[in-house]
Amino acid sequence: GRCRIEVNMALSTDTRRKSFHYAVDHMMGELTKTLHTVIDGLLLKLYGCFTESERQEIEASRTNVRKVEKFFRALKTKGIDAYDKCLTAMGDLQHGDLASALKEEWENAVSRAQPTATRVPPQLASSAIPSHSTNGHSDDILLQIPKMKDLSRIVIRKVAARWKNVADSLEIDIHTIDIIEKKCQRDPVDCCEETFRVWLRSAELGLMPKTWSTVISALKDISELTSATEVIEKDVKCLNIK
Repeated sequence: GRCRIEVNMALSTDTRRKSFHYAVDHMMGELTKTLHTVIDGLLLKLYGCFTESERQEIEASRTNVRKVEKFFRALKTKGIDAYDKCLTAMGDLQHGDLASALKEEWENAVSRAQPTATRVPPQLASSAIPSHSTNGHSDDILLQIPKMKDLSRIVIRKVAARWKNVADSLEIDIHTIDIIEKKCQRDPVDCCEETFRVWLRSAELGLMPKTWSTVISALKDISELTSATEVIEKDVKCLNIK
């Protein structure tokens, strides 16, 4: 690869796994945006890493963006070897720059978790690799669970007209969508607000990450909301961390 990680071998496997998990969460928006076109090939290359039920759950996703999210959620339960295979497969699928950026983010997370980790000097990395480091405040915000008051203020009125698309993109089932529509008497703002309430409550089941990053990713999957999503993303990154 274009970027190498050298870590003290005394680092625990658990620390290295958790660091990879952080790196994936940190870059999930970029991963879904880039890999949704090759996710079937990526899954095929890592076919042996997943159980039959895991593969079925991933493949049952309604959209390729959701498929990418489920792929990485399942991958997190695997070991370091599977993580390395994923990075190699991304390179094989012509996304070597993204693989290098993810690997570098993993390295940075390891370094923060364990001061004895040693990093390859930046000058050894290819200058062609785009930087995926962003403002720390923005990153922290995107990894937080949204508060309903902030969803109401920043998101709901901007996307209410497409609330059913939003619900579908958040993987809320058709039966629940029908219940929401009847309960809210088809009022789009009320329906959209109830959609996010249902989505937040389902966080307890741990079915998928419930962060601002998940919301932004879901909205980006709806072409009609492109302009609104750009505004929402900027507003979210300006929120105060509580």
